[in-house]
Amino acid sequence: REGTPAYTLIATQTPPPKPGSKNPDFTAIVLTLIRLEQESTDVLVTINVPHIKGEYTEEEIDMQMGKQGKLIENAVEYAAKIWETFKIKDWGLFKEV
Repeated sequence: REGTPAYTLIATQTPPPKPGSKNPDFTAIVLTLIRLEQESTDVLVTINVPHIKGEYTEEEIDMQMGKQGKLIENAVEYAAKIWETFKIKDWGLFKEV
């Protein structure tokens, strides 16, 4: 619906290493919350972006300085596209039973 509020947050997580696998240095998590206030519910879209050494340019990223790097920028663009094209075709899904 027109005027539906949506909010995006970017967080990072450093997972514990797993033996025998390519461990990411960190995983960026792009969260988009779509508020459906009239239906008393929300929709949460998450995109996980693992950053594995050698597969991204470390110098491009400094989250404290607002430098997100290409992988996170792409994920934010995907999240925006999801939010812009998100449609609920059956509002009856939100009716109380």
